[in-house]
Amino acid sequence: MISKQALYATTALFCLTAGAAHAQESPASEPARTPGTVAPPVEEGGAEIVVTGVRRSLEDALNTKRNATEVVDSLSSEGVGKLPDLNLAEALQRVPGVQINRSALRRLGSVSIRGLPGGFVATQLNGQPLSSPNVTGFNFGAVRSEAFSRIDVIKAQGADRYSGGVAGVVDLRTGDPLSSRDSLTITVDNSYEELADGFAPGAAVALNQEILDDTLAVRIAGGWKRLNFRDDEVQINAYDRTAGAATPTDSSDDVLVPRQVRLNTNIATGDAYSLSGAVEYRPEPELTIRLGGFYSMYAPDIYNTNFAVESQAASSRTQSNPIDTDDFGRTFTSVRFDDPWVRVDSRELEDRFTTQAYNAEVAWDDGDWTVNAIGHFTRGDRSRETRFFYAVQNPLAGAASNGYSLLVDTGGGNIRDFTYDLIQPRTFVVDLQQPFSAPTLASPRSVNGLASVGQQFQAEGTDEEEGEKEYVARFDVGRRIEWGPLQAIKAGTFYRWAKQQQRFANTTLFGTNLAGLSNSAYDFSSIRGKTDFYYGQLGSFDPADRPEMDTKLLDRLLAPAPNLAALPNSYVGPYGYLYQRMPSLSFDNRQEIYGGYGMVELDGDLAPLLRLRGNAGVRYERTSRSTISAQQPPAINFSFDNWLPSVNLALEYDDQLILRGSYTHTMRRPEVDSFAVGNGRSFASNSVQISLGANELRPFISKNIDLGIEWYNRSGSVLSASYFHKKVTDYAAAQVLCPEDGGSFGFGPLSNVSGLCRTTTPRGADGLFPDLPVGTLVAISQIANQDEFTLKGFEVTAQQNLDFLPAPWDGFGGQMNYTNVQFETESTFRISEISRHTVNAILYYETPRFGVRAAYNYRSGYFLASGGTFTGADRLVEPRPQLDLSGQFNVSDKLTFTAEAFNVTNEDLIEYEGTSERVRSYRSFGRTYTLGARYSF
Repeated sequence: MISKQALYATTALFCLTAGAAHAQESPASEPARTPGTVAPPVEEGGAEIVVTGVRRSLEDALNTKRNATEVVDSLSSEGVGKLPDLNLAEALQRVPGVQINRSALRRLGSVSIRGLPGGFVATQLNGQPLSSPNVTGFNFGAVRSEAFSRIDVIKAQGADRYSGGVAGVVDLRTGDPLSSRDSLTITVDNSYEELADGFAPGAAVALNQEILDDTLAVRIAGGWKRLNFRDDEVQINAYDRTAGAATPTDSSDDVLVPRQVRLNTNIATGDAYSLSGAVEYRPEPELTIRLGGFYSMYAPDIYNTNFAVESQAASSRTQSNPIDTDDFGRTFTSVRFDDPWVRVDSRELEDRFTTQAYNAEVAWDDGDWTVNAIGHFTRGDRSRETRFFYAVQNPLAGAASNGYSLLVDTGGGNIRDFTYDLIQPRTFVVDLQQPFSAPTLASPRSVNGLASVGQQFQAEGTDEEEGEKEYVARFDVGRRIEWGPLQAIKAGTFYRWAKQQQRFANTTLFGTNLAGLSNSAYDFSSIRGKTDFYYGQLGSFDPADRPEMDTKLLDRLLAPAPNLAALPNSYVGPYGYLYQRMPSLSFDNRQEIYGGYGMVELDGDLAPLLRLRGNAGVRYERTSRSTISAQQPPAINFSFDNWLPSVNLALEYDDQLILRGSYTHTMRRPEVDSFAVGNGRSFASNSVQISLGANELRPFISKNIDLGIEWYNRSGSVLSASYFHKKVTDYAAAQVLCPEDGGSFGFGPLSNVSGLCRTTTPRGADGLFPDLPVGTLVAISQIANQDEFTLKGFEVTAQQNLDFLPAPWDGFGGQMNYTNVQFETESTFRISEISRHTVNAILYYETPRFGVRAAYNYRSGYFLASGGTFTGADRLVEPRPQLDLSGQFNVSDKLTFTAEAFNVTNEDLIEYEGTSERVRSYRSFGRTYTLGARYSF
């Protein structure tokens, strides 16, 4: 791990170097394009100094930032396709203010911008909307980065940008063929995944070819990567609050003891493909026609196995070694479970993510007028089929001992101090060859065995589909006027039709033949053929202490019965199991969005050496939404209007110093699974729970201020600082209702006493409710726009190349950036994944023959909301650094060999509850090593 002192010292070195260096003119670069324009061809000039590698990538990205009128940070073609990163998400985390979410499985890699997670980030392709196969945000980790020529992270947007990016916009650029040089680059690589102990080959190609001089050109880029990775996890899934007794008790003392310990492993295999293409045709100097497209598929097959041990009422528990955790009381780290609940859990998950987008653009530019017409289609789909198999040993009061004991020490936040010693009988967790009762539709997921010994065999699963598609038509017109700093007036109109949908079904064992079950489904020797766990850091732990189940063998042994498809609201899945549709989780959402914008563009000299650039405008959008739930078929319709003003200004002094200021309004519409149109009811002893639909949920509105200063002290170098402030209103959160007159719920009058809502009159049973006596608790909840929060902070960047120094020191250079984010609200809710501190550092040394790079990323701790029973309750994530190293050797100007190492110091991801000593999860991703070769024709 790189120390903070080393980072501070390096930053100081950059600053001192910047002050000593002579200012130089920055080379020209491709100007940033706005959505309704086509980039002009690049004019070729005189002699050129060719700069490649890491330095080239950083300088190209810096030129994009410098020339933009919006607040933009970028990755260039060199940085996207040639800098060593495992996937696009890993590359994006080098951008100031961008954080990657590593808590998700499958390396999906959603990103946060300035603290706000993926659901607040809009993703575009060449300035047009890009659908996501996942409603929580685009999965950047699922895409091979070579498909793109540049990536812009836009943090302050103009009026001509589509709405949706409250946090910001990630614009994936596929390149302009006529503006690029002819080239063909082929890359092959092979990664060794240390924890998976296996290889993952890959390949990529990028072709740009001019067919007719200055008239017709094509670009094709894409790649393939084999998936073969793994993560291991030690999880304390639950704690009990106790006064020190062996069994859980209610106590006001903040004394916690572990209740459940899990050992998890995820193994992913499969393939990832990404492909983009563009054709650019310019029959006349004023007319350009452009066709483009993008397709990606990410298809991981996930095998998960976990072994869980839990202390229950019929168990005995002994704890020792309490740790004083200051304001969090005490936490026991060492605990012994005797006669615990034991579960073997093995799962197969088949995920398929696809994203596609196609567009056609016609642009006219005669020097005075610009006219653009765009047609665009995009679609994202996800299908997920899962099968879960459990063997469960339940301790029963008064029954004989089940023979299991576990002595565990959680390590108090240090995995090297974690110990796990399991005593188990020389029998199976559950005898799968005993006679089981036949499963019924009334209890489709659980098949009870012999109740006297508390054994169960359980199986369940899901069949999920979600996705969205969108059609876009857009027309823009602009007029150059050159009246002082006022350079142009632009206006545009657009129409968007989008559909989001979700389907959900649960697996049932109904109709299966359990007589074929066999104890051969257990494996006591390895984890999918691997004999280690967590790098062997758990001391004497043996994989035989953690049996798993052979899911593929169980598919054959269960022998599903035929002719089940005729059952109502059910169907037979691909593995022969019966699925029951879940209407409450199945719905369609359609949106029509239309409107327009008007804006002015500024660019002119206010005084000698003083230049003003920027834009100002306003955007209007009208949204009509129609939602149909399978649970409540009538369509629920809702409409709303939004006006979104924006001002982006850059004041430039002597081509070196830029002051930036922006004031913008942005918004985020609710996603399809953020609201439900049906009402849910449930009953328990003396209580009623009602969940109301959220069909009138409005967008979240953010008012944003950005201020920045950038000093381009020399070519390819900058020192910059910026401040941002976002105030988000109409944020959706749950509210509790208790109308005194009872409203229209049929309970009669209600009273709120000490925060509890109760009935005041008795109510007889009917088709909707059972008997409700006086004093029945009534909990009525609704998701509504009611909260607001503020996100503010600052970014600091130092980027310097040291080519003015004498050899060999002239090959050094690098970039460092730091982002600080503060979340404030007067409400009680929290937003996941907001880290207060983020640090990125890239240090390199390059010569014409070889180059080496060290890339460091540090992210401070953050909050994670509960993900269900598998992950347990809400938790916090410890700060995590990561160090990556890479090197390249240029055999010639065409052939380059590369070597990379990721997560060199083998950092874990650690989650905890309240205090780091109260650990909830240790997760290891392992190291990855890659060798590659790149040849350019």
